[in-house]
Amino acid sequence: MQLLWKKRQLELKDAESKIHNSAKAMQTGTDILLNTSSHDNDKIQILKNMEYEVQQLDNAMDFATIGGLAATINLLDHSNFKIRKYAAWVIGTAVKNYDQVQEELLKLGGIDTFINVIQLESKGLATTTETIAKKTSNDDDEDENNNNEEVKTIDVIGKQLYGLGASIRGSLRNSNYFFQRNGSKLLYKLLNIIKKAIDVGPLNQVAGPQTTNGDRAWTPETMVLKRKLCGVQNKVLNLIGDNLNFAIDTIQHFGGVEMQDGTNGMLIARSLTTVEWCKMLNDISQSLC
Repeated sequence: MQLLWKKRQLELKDAESKIHNSAKAMQTGTDILLNTSSHDNDKIQILKNMEYEVQQLDNAMDFATIGGLAATINLLDHSNFKIRKYAAWVIGTAVKNYDQVQEELLKLGGIDTFINVIQLESKGLATTTETIAKKTSNDDDEDENNNNEEVKTIDVIGKQLYGLGASIRGSLRNSNYFFQRNGSKLLYKLLNIIKKAIDVGPLNQVAGPQTTNGDRAWTPETMVLKRKLCGVQNKVLNLIGDNLNFAIDTIQHFGGVEMQDGTNGMLIARSLTTVEWCKMLNDISQSLC
């Protein structure tokens, strides 16, 4: 028994040390994120480390308490695409299924920030899908560089959707706020951009077999872009489905249970079951992904 007791004490001491080290590391990392003079590469490495740390519930709550969450929200619109991407990833992991951290994110304006940055990134995505149409297969080196730029835009939106989804999933408070802020319109526009890009394909200037309507089919060279577009489309569809199901579960009329404060998901359900949405989802069900 004494040996077991000593072993348990050592385990507790080790766990306490790890908690202390994690909190210290997150504080140091937060200071670097807040420092406008710190190098972008340092910020990127800190964000990668943070994403691992905040997977633990206690660390996620400490992350919010010490100012790490606020600092990371401020990086969502950073000029460096990698910082934008990793910032969204860290936030998504920190708030995922953690109601207290989700509430803190809402207070800090995180949902509004996600709405704004996804709107801006969507404009870049629209440009991206048009740019692919102007490519030629003759300038291989330049083509490869441009394609990398296009993939970056899609990767950032994918992580932003992950962060947004984690911020509102399972939280009626946050979900209602998102849809009050025209979140349905944001998701609809994003889906529309992606659907058009996938259906039209890379157009005539890209080498490849011509389709019956005169457009160009996706080729091995451009298929990576299509896969990523389909990935973003699936993220949006999953987010819509999860929120709609969650909303229905809180509407008494549909057999759900309202929150203790009397709130329900009626606004969410109405936003996602309009004629426009039904038509969009039906069209997507027949798309090329």
